[in-house]
Amino acid sequence: AVLRHVDAGAQFASFGDNDNVQYLEQTSGRVAAMFPLIAGQLQNMAAVSYSSQNRADYAGGAPNVFGSQFDGERTRFEYTGVLALNENNDLVFGVDHEDEEVTTDALSRSRDITGIYGEWTGALADNVYTTAGVRFDEHSQFGEHVSWRATIAWLPVVFAGGETKFHASAGTGFRAPSLFELFDGFSG
Repeated sequence: AVLRHVDAGAQFASFGDNDNVQYLEQTSGRVAAMFPLIAGQLQNMAAVSYSSQNRADYAGGAPNVFGSQFDGERTRFEYTGVLALNENNDLVFGVDHEDEEVTTDALSRSRDITGIYGEWTGALADNVYTTAGVRFDEHSQFGEHVSWRATIAWLPVVFAGGETKFHASAGTGFRAPSLFELFDGFSG
C-alpha cells in the first residue's frame, strides 16, 4: 500500500508586471496484493489506485485569464497473471480499467479506458529468448486500438566468463492525451 499527498505552490515571473502563482494539491494512493494459485504455477497481482489533483493559477492575486481551476480524479483497477507453462515459457495476461474526470472553469469531462493484454515469453533454444505480445484498448473518446510487440535476444558465449547480447524488437503502441493535455485552460 502506498499513500502520497503533495501541497505545493510555485511563483514565477509573468509576461507583465504581476507575478503568477500556481497552487497544487495532489493525493494519490495504491493498494496491491500478490497471490499464487495452482501450486505456485500461476502468480497473480491485483491492484486499485486513486489520485486527485487540484490546480489553481493566479496572476496578481486574481484568477488567471486563461483559466484558474483544474481539478481531476483518476481511479484505476488492474489485474496481471503470470502462468508458468514450463521451465522455459511463461504466459503473461491481464486487464486494466481507468476512469478519469476533470472540472475546469469552463467545462467538465470524463472518460474511461479498458485494456486487455497477453504476452508469451520463452526460450526458443539455448541462449535464444523471445517475447510476443498483443494488447487491445477500448477508449471512450478515441476508440479501439490494437498494439503488439515482439522481441528476440541471442546471448552467445564469446569467451569464458563473459557474454555478448544481440537484441531486436519491434512493436506499436497507443497513448491518448490526458484530460489535462486536452483541456488545461492555458495550454490544452
